[in-house]
Amino acid sequence: MATGQTGAGLSGGLFASVLFLIVLAAVVYSEPFGATITYIANTTKGATNGSIANYTGGGTSSGGYIFYTNISGTQQNLRWKGFVGNVSGKLTLDDASGNTLYDWSIVGSPTGEVYATRTGGTVNWSAIKCAYPNATYSENFRLNHTSPTDNITATFSASTNKQFNVGTVTISANTCNTTNLYVNDTINGLDTFEEVLLYDGPSLLLTNETYNMSNVIYTALIEQDVSSFDAKTYDFQMILPEVGLSTWTSSTAYYFFIELT
Repeated sequence: MATGQTGAGLSGGLFASVLFLIVLAAVVYSEPFGATITYIANTTKGATNGSIANYTGGGTSSGGYIFYTNISGTQQNLRWKGFVGNVSGKLTLDDASGNTLYDWSIVGSPTGEVYATRTGGTVNWSAIKCAYPNATYSENFRLNHTSPTDNITATFSASTNKQFNVGTVTISANTCNTTNLYVNDTINGLDTFEEVLLYDGPSLLLTNETYNMSNVIYTALIEQDVSSFDAKTYDFQMILPEVGLSTWTSSTAYYFFIELT
């Protein structure tokens, strides 16, 4: 789906963190499949009042003085949005029409991965691999993520992923661009809530090449009721990039897939 469209894909707000439940579909294939999304809530930080500067060293900040001042602040990042929530479902044996021969309910949280990409239904799962550096650069270019502080390359700067499988493809440990989302409102020191950049393209790209660009797939490894960024227990957390233009006022749709292991 093109940037800014809504419809069958999931459309996110500019910087709202969205809490939702992913319910597994009735059929488990040998590769990821489309997930059913149930919205629960969304939230974002409100504006804060300005700080007064009218006092120093026992007196007022009157004219004729030079005041040496350090100023800091925390700004909501409009170039990213977050998704957190839980995963539930069952394993089934279904035919092509969705008729179930037998199923197995999953007790507790399943294991596996949650995937998000801007193109639905066209992911080449058999060609999945770690995202090439040039694919990440091109993703920056496509979404106008030009800031070296918080672009996609800077955000997924580690290479500490755990080993996991995507269908029949094994993603080896410590080979992909990775980030770990926060736990209890602070940097994650537990190696949980891992998010990995994958790619389904056949070859390397030139920097900023977009016309032959395949899919960058944002991949969250499912946890089992782990304490999350707000100290509540969830099964997954992930962040997804929005268009980085300062004039952008719409939202970017993502398609979600899921896989049980």
